[in-house]
Amino acid sequence: MNDFASSNQYVIYAVNTLYSATTNLIWSVNGDRHRDFTINNCNFNNGMSHIMIKGSYDNLSTFRFNGEGTVRNVVVSNSNFRRIGGTSVQHAGINLFGVDTLDVSNNILDIDSSQSTTAYGVFNQNCGGIGRVYNNEITFKRNASGTNTLIGFSNILDAFGDNRPATSTAITRKNKLFFGFHNSSVVLTTSSNSNTFVNAGARSIVASTNINSPSSNIIDSNTVISQTMRGSGQFNFILTNGFAGQTNIVKDNTFQNFTRDGVSGVTYGIFTNGNYINEIYNNLIDNIRYAPPTTPTTTLSSTMYGIVNQNTLTTLAGSYAKVYNNTISNLNYSQPSTSTFNLIGGISLLGFNDSVFNNKVH
Repeated sequence: MNDFASSNQYVIYAVNTLYSATTNLIWSVNGDRHRDFTINNCNFNNGMSHIMIKGSYDNLSTFRFNGEGTVRNVVVSNSNFRRIGGTSVQHAGINLFGVDTLDVSNNILDIDSSQSTTAYGVFNQNCGGIGRVYNNEITFKRNASGTNTLIGFSNILDAFGDNRPATSTAITRKNKLFFGFHNSSVVLTTSSNSNTFVNAGARSIVASTNINSPSSNIIDSNTVISQTMRGSGQFNFILTNGFAGQTNIVKDNTFQNFTRDGVSGVTYGIFTNGNYINEIYNNLIDNIRYAPPTTPTTTLSSTMYGIVNQNTLTTLAGSYAKVYNNTISNLNYSQPSTSTFNLIGGISLLGFNDSVFNNKVH
């Protein structure tokens, strides 16, 4: 299915509104606020935004634990999501909004090459509890536009409203990114496109006081290996949200043998925004290079960073940032340039209480 005259189209659509209505339902009984969804072993083709499941974000119920001590409200697993998008409006393969817990695993996703604006593989918004996105594969493709924005996995747990979960934990683990078809007559080396592989964060707020309670954002064992991105925009391997009260653990990720063939651009390996605690360790960022097809002019510039830690909230009591046991190597610009604005950086820190040790940068 794929109706190109439709800007919003879903294969599975489960939301907290009456049919054809736009106002959210406010349920008065906890038991009515949740339904357990399991989507497993399915094939979705040409669905634009394949799945939308939306909970009552203004009154999340309390945790419900299964026998293993983990919480699951929505499970999407072992499925194929082919040709996500295909129009000039935003789409996502898996949309989860306002659910108390989620588990997205072992899925294969790819972006429709005719998508001409923002598209997501997985897009989690205003969720709470435990959000696990793991062992998925996504492929970015470009044909219709050289200036669209593609995000692989946006795993944001930021519940609000009454009865929020007491804590939130986002886990983004063992996912892979591939770059597929690029139409070189449309996606030029000067095309200012933007790509992000993982964007994750977790926050839990006490409703009565509006104060952040502790939460965890774990990003580990994700890989981008031996891929080429065409164009001159920005690529983020891993990006975190800047939530107060959040502990970021970014570890064991591999970003290796990645080529940019645009005439300029910005590439970040790991970029952590202002948070409470950051620990970044055991990551490999190796052989990241720009290989522009022609010698750039003085008006063009490129930037590459291995790790950027902007822990601006480390003035809070008990907060800190640690960057250790990482390897950052072979960041290079392979074409001579007359520009004075090409920048290559290994590790950049902004904040207080920072510790950097046992890293290899060469």
